[in-house]
Amino acid sequence: MIQRLITAQVLDSKGAKYVVETMWMLMEASIEEVEERILLLDNVMFVLQVRLLQSLTLLVTTNTVCSGDVLARCLVICFRLAFSKENIIATTGGATVRHLVTAVFDRTLSSPTNTPVTTSVAAPADLPGTVADAYLLFQDLLQLVNADQPLWLLGIVEMTRTFGLELLENLLSGYSHLFYKHDQFRVLLKERVCSLVIK
Repeated sequence: MIQRLITAQVLDSKGAKYVVETMWMLMEASIEEVEERILLLDNVMFVLQVRLLQSLTLLVTTNTVCSGDVLARCLVICFRLAFSKENIIATTGGATVRHLVTAVFDRTLSSPTNTPVTTSVAAPADLPGTVADAYLLFQDLLQLVNADQPLWLLGIVEMTRTFGLELLENLLSGYSHLFYKHDQFRVLLKERVCSLVIK
């Protein structure tokens, strides 16, 4: 039902926020249940987690109603499922994270809106909404790779350095235009990426 609402594009930003918050509660409940290893519920929890990943993918890739802190919440759910103790969920979650990270950067190509995004963390004020999301995501990936707490992706409890470096490499090679076009990305490159490479 939720997937149909998303694909029909009937959700506005408030509806997207409500859906994501509901998915957050379901994700937390399903992780706790799986960790307790209740055998009868394993299949139900597996299906629930796969549906969460599918729905979040649709929500982020179908349109741009999911932005700012709501987008960050979507990404955090996927990151947490990517490090599930269930191998199939972890593999599916990892693939979903890779897809959504590139989708966030793809938005900067197809629909660079000038509408401000609602975030708890300030992005540079002169960046369009979709570019600001990409900036905050890139900044937090750098934070996580450096074993620092994320500023925007609040709630990520684990991420391997290898996975983070893979994501950063894909973004640097696939979206170099952002680093040429926006000074803010160049500053991140100079101050954070260069020191990371040297380290």
